[in-house]
Amino acid sequence: MQSTKTARLETRITEEQKELFAQAAAIAGYKSVNEFIVTSAQAHAMNLIRDYEVMQLSRKGSVAFIEALLDDAGPNDTIRKAANKYMESGWSQ
Repeated sequence: MQSTKTARLETRITEEQKELFAQAAAIAGYKSVNEFIVTSAQAHAMNLIRDYEVMQLSRKGSVAFIEALLDDAGPNDTIRKAANKYMESGWSQ
């Protein structure tokens, strides 16, 4: 699904920047400098957002992991029964 382009973005750049962008656009095969700039900026923005979201999820996971380590609930009945069965089986020697 392609959306209609109605928003406009303007900026001032140096001649050196314009030449740099034009050269990069030509090398990469873009139809125009504008297409190159929009595509590059969009890709960079998406990568930044993805990296930020991964870091947020990693942080939440780390906090949950640390909380689980610090939770001193001890072994439950199932774990105790399994440990006793293992010890009685003779495999522990």
